[in-house]
Amino acid sequence: MSEKSEFADGENLRQFLVQVKRVVEWLHENGEKYGLTEKVNDGTVSRALRGEQFDHRLTDALDALHSEAMRDPWKWCVPPETVEELTGLPWWHETLKPDVPLNTWNLMR
Repeated sequence: MSEKSEFADGENLRQFLVQVKRVVEWLHENGEKYGLTEKVNDGTVSRALRGEQFDHRLTDALDALHSEAMRDPWKWCVPPETVEELTGLPWWHETLKPDVPLNTWNLMR
């Protein structure tokens, strides 16, 4: 029986990358490095990002993706041309720490 674990930063990663498909694509390209022998689907990744327990190989890979995204966010995001491109995304509010509350930030689109 394989060891199970929970990916703790799922909400952060979900808010940052926005689309689960981007996570799935990364796992398909890099999963072998973490011992993933089968491709994972959108549903599995969604459940893992919500904190369900999965084989530690999946959660180890998600930890690696999270670390990569936090180290180099511009690799994952096209640099914005306007503030409006950042608003509505809680991760950017937390990262940039603007002088407006999150509710205002979300309405700035």
